[in-house]
Amino acid sequence: AGTDTKIRYDERVCYVVIRVIQQVGVKFSSATFNYIAEIPRVNTWNWNMPFALAKPAIDNDIDVTLEVNNSLITDYNTQNKTTYLPVSGDFKPVNLTMAKTASSVNGTLSLADAPSLTAGNYLVPLEIKSVTGTDGAAADNAAKVCYYRIRVYDKETGSESVSVNYTGAAVSTAAEAALGTKQTNRSGYSVEVRDAVTYLIKSPAGTAYPAINMVTNGTGYAYFTSTNANTLNVVIDLGKEVNNISGFELNCYGPTYSPKSYEVSYATEAQFRQGKEIAVGALEDCKQYVYAGISPSVSARYIILRNVTPTQTSGTRYFIWTQFYVYIQN
Repeated sequence: AGTDTKIRYDERVCYVVIRVIQQVGVKFSSATFNYIAEIPRVNTWNWNMPFALAKPAIDNDIDVTLEVNNSLITDYNTQNKTTYLPVSGDFKPVNLTMAKTASSVNGTLSLADAPSLTAGNYLVPLEIKSVTGTDGAAADNAAKVCYYRIRVYDKETGSESVSVNYTGAAVSTAAEAALGTKQTNRSGYSVEVRDAVTYLIKSPAGTAYPAINMVTNGTGYAYFTSTNANTLNVVIDLGKEVNNISGFELNCYGPTYSPKSYEVSYATEAQFRQGKEIAVGALEDCKQYVYAGISPSVSARYIILRNVTPTQTSGTRYFIWTQFYVYIQN
């Protein structure tokens, strides 16, 4: 027996077509992923909020559209246990082109007719809505939204006052004893640096964090560059309400890295949520170690250092702290 096989010459080749698609993930860079602004209620704000997008090098230019998506606020508040409000206003979509060789591009979210906001905490979620121009281009889901956190605050003058008990180049045990009992358990503490230009806190390793845990080491640094505002605001969250606060201690890395001056405010949790805080005075000519007393004592969750002015006057001007403690009245 045998097999008689015939070959059709018109069907002897099979063609396999392979389409290679370059995956392109467009995302917000970490420099703008945690934007925070502090705005006094009595001031107007130009509502020009910067952002930066990043992507790998690709074969074609791509077009990106970004839009404010207030529907994301509810989920954000649920996940973060916050109560941010939306900003009403006509935010125009942002359209820009990213060149194929560019790894990043900067842009600005603007609002032509700024609303009149009452004191409170607001959230503007800017989302990458579309990416077009090449197959495989899409928003990177891990960083497709930039959340602009905006705190509009009312600063009231309280009956309390703040004063420098001691400031110098070394720790003072006498100043510690005079302030009261040092609170060494800082398991819930965190710090944020805020201004209306950018937001940045770094660990000594240089990695940006939205907050620094101060349980065992409060070291962190914020820096002022020639393009930033001349002052910053430092918000220290104690994690819970602390009663009878009689003062605080702020230790800096060195004499040139300490703030020259700053104003001190405090707020309870309820006051902070409402955008309110109580001003207790300003500290001038501060040195590396500062022990400041607050009289009479106060109850607060937040200690706020406003208009922090660096000692350095040119170039990159650093404010580097190494420890922060509050004291309670004995």
